[in-house]
Amino acid sequence: MSTTILAALIASTVTIHVSETSDLASDEAKSIVSELSAALTSRLDEAPVLDSDWSKCAPSAQNAEAVARRTGATEVVFLELYDAPSRIRVVASRIASEGSAPLVAETDTPRGLSHPELVKIAERLFPTMRSSSELSMSTSVSSREAPSRLGPVTVLVAGGVALGAGLWFGAKSVSARDELAGGGVPTDRIRPLVDEANGNALLGNVLFTTAGALAVGALVWLAMIESGPGAE
Repeated sequence: MSTTILAALIASTVTIHVSETSDLASDEAKSIVSELSAALTSRLDEAPVLDSDWSKCAPSAQNAEAVARRTGATEVVFLELYDAPSRIRVVASRIASEGSAPLVAETDTPRGLSHPELVKIAERLFPTMRSSSELSMSTSVSSREAPSRLGPVTVLVAGGVALGAGLWFGAKSVSARDELAGGGVPTDRIRPLVDEANGNALLGNVLFTTAGALAVGALVWLAMIESGPGAE
């Protein structure tokens, strides 16, 4: 087993163990297992691990402890699938590794490409868990209540860096012009010094303009945050 898979098993608190598939076709069984896993992920905000051992065993505290030891889970969902002419019987039993009484949920689902009844199975197995959508909503509300000032502060710092660079290029331009004004410059050095003075002056002006724009933008951004929803 790879290190990545082992780490995922250890991190998970719920494992699905398929303990009975009756005469159900392998593809149908895998489809139901996949949909139940997705429903549990939405319910728990955590992806359960599918036990690779699909050996038949009764949903019991002893068997749950064995699966938990093998997968690193704290709870095990035993999944039993029974074949019928037009429907599939799904029985899911949630057992904690410490051996508490099992919580059983079952349903009949028609054959087909999707089985929405499995969402109800997940809700009955974990009735008190908060769904991912609720978690996402609370996180979104929290974000609106506490706007981040990191963005405008970063822009303001960038403006300071641009200002510093502009001052440096400006000083280089002044130095070149002073050298030209002092006289005594060899003829072959005059043109390069003129180009250097003009080029550094241009860069300095561009950087000064950029620094000013960034500073104004950052201050406006901060003002909007301070006056917006969630401002202290």
